[in-house]
Amino acid sequence: LYTHVRYLTPGLCVAVILMARSLPAMAAFGLLWLHTASPFGPEASLFGLDQAEAEREAAPWISAQTQSGERLWIGTHQAAGLGQPWAGITETPVTGFVVYSIETPGTAVQPGDIVLETAYGEPAGTLLTGRPKTQLKDWRVHDGWVVAWRIEASE
Repeated sequence: LYTHVRYLTPGLCVAVILMARSLPAMAAFGLLWLHTASPFGPEASLFGLDQAEAEREAAPWISAQTQSGERLWIGTHQAAGLGQPWAGITETPVTGFVVYSIETPGTAVQPGDIVLETAYGEPAGTLLTGRPKTQLKDWRVHDGWVVAWRIEASE
């Protein structure tokens, strides 16, 4: 359904720029899609880069929280970036957090825990929906974002 968004649009941009060798003004046409965001796949735009930059901005805070003994829940996609320096998110692996997945029950997260929600990756909805929570911090880079929520005790 979204083949044109994922493959054809970026491919057309590259084709226009390559064909601009004979007519350089055509390169300007390719710049129209330079920062096209697509919610249908990070490979269709710079969304994946935006998200990585937001996660890189959040990494020092995450590391400080885990070192101070906070219990942080992080989705599998973000955990992969934090644990693998070659991903470009952090220079040294960040450890000490709990990884949640789509199968993690909301009851696993306790009051006082911090849940990190990202623009893509594992959905944090079951961990956050319907619970009292406080937003601690957020990091935004264009369409990419990371939000830290502290889970409060139920009333």
